[in-house]
This record gives sequence, structure tokens and C-alpha cells, in this order.
Amino acid sequence: MRTVPLTPQQRREFYDQAKDIVLVDFDGTLCAWSYPEMGRPELGARHFMKSLIKRGLKPVVWSCRFSPEFNTEVEIAREIQRVGHWLARWRIPYHAIDAGNNGKALCLAYVDDRGVAYTGNWDRVLSRVDVLMEKEDERRGSAA
Repeated sequence: MRTVPLTPQQRREFYDQAKDIVLVDFDGTLCAWSYPEMGRPELGARHFMKSLIKRGLKPVVWSCRFSPEFNTEVEIAREIQRVGHWLARWRIPYHAIDAGNNGKALCLAYVDDRGVAYTGNWDRVLSRVDVLMEKEDERRGSAA
């Protein structure tokens, strides 16, 4: 945990270092959603990750699986290892796996099945949230 405030120049350098990082969600994005199990890769996931790397970007896998809100440190370490094995099994390249211990990470982009991009139109954002709510209701209904 940082206790010394950053200078404006240090802040700028910190932000600049993140310009080539793309955070890619695991469940429902790289991996078909079947939590707590791990499904098959989503169609095109390997190609997408390879394409990021070819562009000089660093794809970093992240997931709520690693959340300290409902996991112990031992469980987080085990989930990170499981995700790493899954990625290796399916030959999906990546730069790193982010345990999310430092909150929302700086990056060029967030790729997430639950992400809602703000593009200047709040009605579109709300519509996308509605679609996600319906999708979640359907998934919960099929799990019951």
C-alpha cells in the first residue's frame, strides 16, 4: 500500500505505463460462464488474445474469482492457479493474471461480458444494463 503521495509527473508516468495493458475478464468472456466450474473457451478467445499480443499489447486476465470479498488468500491463490492451468490447457496466451488486490487497475481497455461502455448516450447505457439484468435473470432461472 502506497503511503507517499505521487507527484503529478509520477502520476503521469504511472498512467503511461498502463497504456499497453488490456484487462480481459475470465468467466463469460474468455471462458464460457459455468462458475464455479470452468467451461470451454468462448469462440475466438485464443485468436483475440493472440491478436492483442501481435499489436504489442499485454493482455492481463482478471476475474471476480479472485475477489478478497468472499475468498481467503489460500482460495485466491488456488483460483489463480486453476485459471493459469485452464489458459495453458487451451493454449490461450496472456501476459499476466491480476489478482485484483489493488482495486481497479489502470489499463488501455477493459474487456468484460458485463462491461457497459459509455459512448455519450445514457439511454444506450441504460438499455445495455437492462439487457444484462435480463441475462442474469435467465441464468439464475436456469440454475434453479
